Amino acid sequence: MTEPRYLCSVPSCAAETSWLASELRQSLKGPICEECYQDAGAETRADGRPLAWRDLPPYIPDPVTTELAVQRAQAMEAAAEAPQRAPAETLLEVEGLTMHFPIYKGIIRRQVGVIKAVDRIDFDIRKGETLGLVGESGCGKSIFGRTILRLYDATAGRIMFGGQDIAQLRGEPLRRMRPRMQMIFQDPHASLNPRMTVGSIISEPMDEHRTATGKAKQERVRELLDAVGMNPRFANRYPHEFSGGQRQRIGIARALALEPEFIVCDEPIAALDVSIQAQVVNLLEDLQDKLGLT
Repeated sequence: MTEPRYLCSVPSCAAETSWLASELRQSLKGPICEECYQDAGAETRADGRPLAWRDLPPYIPDPVTTELAVQRAQAMEAAAEAPQRAPAETLLEVEGLTMHFPIYKGIIRRQVGVIKAVDRIDFDIRKGETLGLVGESGCGKSIFGRTILRLYDATAGRIMFGGQDIAQLRGEPLRRMRPRMQMIFQDPHASLNPRMTVGSIISEPMDEHRTATGKAKQERVRELLDAVGMNPRFANRYPHEFSGGQRQRIGIARALALEPEFIVCDEPIAALDVSIQAQVVNLLEDLQDKLGLT
């Protein structure tokens, strides 16, 4: 009697198989070929059959699922045959980053403990990449981003940016490094000075680092407003005249004023309406592709 054949249920595999695995470590159920089964980390009997093997009715593959599996397998083969690009250069490398805040008590301000906001984090980001940091509210994401930018002095660890440990920089060397790293803050209402015009807010980094003056500065402000999808004539208006989404666009324009290589986005859409969030995310993606941001 010919043993029935089935299509492997792993989406990226279109091989036929006679094995039917009911339970796997990766919670995969259904037919699976021997190669995929071994990749999943499952063990087999002495006769070669899976430990989770049992007799089941013949499996009838779904035509849509089968077509998708074939397409994925073909795409993987094409990607494997395509010439491999050289890996991008590492822009930021963090090793053992720690940020503790001391707790003081009593009249003489004696330290009685610490709050471990960030504790021994390691990661690296290559040029042009996007890294998402996920965690519950209050877990230290914002403090982590601010520590990377040296808005806080790290308790311990290394922050290698462009091959230089910026955690050790002080004074003028740190000041010269700051234009290469900028931040988009979470609250577009609190991060803009209500007493300054939009043009003054966007041009403030240029004034601080003396990158542009006079007409060149005004032209740069207009370019930045246009880049974030706002009318350049809004430069003379004040933040209270704009919606939350428009204020965040102003914040993005300010972050781009010094042409940075690396931007920390501290939940830039958390305070916005759902209808506006997608617009800001799409804007950030377009600016990353256009400007080569990380």
